[in-house]
Formats: sequence, C-alpha cells, structure tokens
Amino acid sequence: MTKVQAAAPVPTPWGLVILLGALTAFAPMSIDMYLPSLPAIGQSLGASAAQTQTTVAAFFAGMAIGQFIYGPASDRFGRRGPILAGIAVYLAATVVCALSTSPEMLIAARFVQALGGCAGGVVARAIVRDRFDHTETARMLSLLMLIMGIAPIVAPLLGGLVLQVAGWRAIFWVLVVFALVVGAFALLRLEESRSEATAVQARAENPFAAFRALLRQPRLVGYALAGALNGATLFTYIAASPVLLIEVYGISSANFGWVFGLNAAGVIGASQDRKSVV
Repeated sequence: MTKVQAAAPVPTPWGLVILLGALTAFAPMSIDMYLPSLPAIGQSLGASAAQTQTTVAAFFAGMAIGQFIYGPASDRFGRRGPILAGIAVYLAATVVCALSTSPEMLIAARFVQALGGCAGGVVARAIVRDRFDHTETARMLSLLMLIMGIAPIVAPLLGGLVLQVAGWRAIFWVLVVFALVVGAFALLRLEESRSEATAVQARAENPFAAFRALLRQPRLVGYALAGALNGATLFTYIAASPVLLIEVYGISSANFGWVFGLNAAGVIGASQDRKSVV
C-alpha cells in the first residue's frame, strides 16, 4: 500500500500579511493614538469636553458611512483603486487635522479622515477572500485580527510619548507619515486581486437593492444589532476615557496609554476562544 502524503502547508506570505495588517490598522491607529491628547486639544482650541469627544464620534460616523461605499466600489472597480483613493483622502484630511484652528474644523476633518481610513479595513478583507481558500482565509483573517488587537495597545502609548515630546499636532503628522509609507507600499507592491466573475456580478447588482434585501433578513438584523450595541458600549468608553482618566482621576497623558492598553489587552484576552489557546 502506498502512503498518502499530507499536503505541505502553504507558507504564510508575511509581506502581504504585514501590508494588509497595516491597511486594517488605519482606524485603530487614528482613534487610539490621539486619545491621550484630547484634554490638550480642548485647551489648545478652546473646546469643551463634549466637543473633543465629538471628534471621536465624527470619526466613528465617517467609518460607518465609508464602509457602505468601499465594499461595492471594490467589487465594481477593483481593489487597488479604492484603497489608494482612500489613503489619498485620509492623507489630505489628516493634514487638515494637524493644522486645525477650531473644534469645528477638527471635527469635520476627523469625519473625512475616517471616510478615507476605513478603505483599508474593508478592502483588505476582500483581498484575503480573493487570494485564499476557506481554510487559509480563516488563518489570514486571524492574523489580521491579531494586528488589529495590537494596535489599540501600542497606539495610545505612542500617542502619549509624541504628545509629551512634540505636542498634539505632531500626533497627526506621525499619522501622515504612517499613511505615506503604507500608501507607497500599496502602490508598489499590492497587486489587483479582484476576479472577473466578481466584477461581472457587481456590475449586474444594484448596491442599494442588495442592502434592502439584507435588511429584510430578521436574523441578520438581530446579529447586526447585537454587534452594534456591543460596539456602542466600547466606543462610549473610548470617547469618554481620556477625560475620565486624565482629568477626573488625574492620570498623566504619558501614563494614559498604559491604563488604556491594559484594558485593551484584557478585552482581547477575554474574547479569545478557550479551545484555541489550550
């Protein structure tokens, strides 16, 4: 009898993993890195606590709306174009954030920044599904989630350090550099992965009709509401934590990242499947 040899495992394309992970990190980096600076932003721009928290809420609103745009766009026009366009929008808006002279200007810029930044997270997942089978897709998505889990821990620590050294505006300039580096690699190294079958199907569909059909599925709506309410709790904590920890409890901006990162690590650890870590 001949022995059936097991197929050799597919080597992990770490270059692609790092690039896609960086694309998905736009949102957590943009949210968590500037959190330690919210009180300083309020003092600099003469903004109330409610206005500084609105800069966070505006980012969440932009993310929510942008995802409805980039999903259908990446199916219809390809993966590279929407990602590069999103990074360009993100870059322009982040420069405006760094140069903001009023709370209203910062709030508007943060909304547009999120419209651009959410492209990476949406399209990166589509690229994974394009390039890998079901088994490899699960593994790749888990690696991307690991990177997204690290970002909320590292970003506030880095933001607190930059705030102490160079002020709150420098945080946005660091994000500009981050976007330039990731955008350059996406331009030079990211290959188009959308299949012709996906393009044909996208051209034959009406995105609004597809969304209406999804909303008619009670089970899907139930799952979406559960996720939305859970996310609302998390985002409320994210928006309120700088004022609560820094101004109420007296934790310094430099140490804010350690407290916030510890909570993020706890959330990530508690969400892991026990069987996967045994």
